[in-house]
Amino acid sequence: MKVRFVVTVLAVMILTLFWGHYLADGVPEVAAAESSSKLCVYLFDDLNGDGKRESKEELVSLVSAKFHWTKDSNRDIQTGRCVEQLSPGTFTVSIPVDDSFKMTTFSSVTVTLTEGKTGVVWFGRQKKSATSSLQVTNIYLDPRLTFEAIDSVASKKGDSRFTSYVKALVYSESGGMHYNSSGSVKIGRNSSTSYDRGLFQLNNIYNPGLSDADAADPEKNLYYGMEVAWSGWIVEGRNPLNAAWKYKGKTQQKLEYAQRVVNYMKNPPKGADGKPFW
Repeated sequence: MKVRFVVTVLAVMILTLFWGHYLADGVPEVAAAESSSKLCVYLFDDLNGDGKRESKEELVSLVSAKFHWTKDSNRDIQTGRCVEQLSPGTFTVSIPVDDSFKMTTFSSVTVTLTEGKTGVVWFGRQKKSATSSLQVTNIYLDPRLTFEAIDSVASKKGDSRFTSYVKALVYSESGGMHYNSSGSVKIGRNSSTSYDRGLFQLNNIYNPGLSDADAADPEKNLYYGMEVAWSGWIVEGRNPLNAAWKYKGKTQQKLEYAQRVVNYMKNPPKGADGKPFW
């Protein structure tokens, strides 16, 4: 009797395990829902121009901005607002530059959203002071002052090698001068339809987002050119040679140009006083 009871119990256990396994295999698994992410964009009046918000520096709301998500087209967003239900991914947020202000941060930022997290983008701007065109022209006729301007802008990326790279790049392109001695903007003509403009000698064909009027403005040329330089710097893994080569288009002839930029980084060129420019 005991033997029969034990056999029966064992049989029930085996059948239970078998049917449980069968039923489990027969039911499709339900994947956990992907957690959505959130994006918030803020703009502040940067009174001291250091690119970092302090408590006394007020937020500016409802200024239109855009973000481009890798799985979507451009979408609008306003400063002081957040967009929810976003899938994780890498995207770019940009804000238009008002002519009465200068940006104290980059006007375009690339951010990676991780699953279930909130991405926050900060933009800073500062009211332009009244300066004469002569003062502005003089600043960008003196390479030392140009490199000082690059210091204050590029340092916001927190990468000292990038700052050095940008100086070497600008020196290679324009000698650190946005204007000719006559006061006209430096223009390099390649053909009747292709020309390079200003500090970074930004080509009109390869930089269609920068109008001739904006390219002629030294501040806009500086900020736009630095964003182009930063993009190449990141894509090329912060490698100065590759970044400079990418900036020119990656041909063997332009590799020589890239090597020259790297050499300037190592040994900054000197001014008429015999002192290095940076």
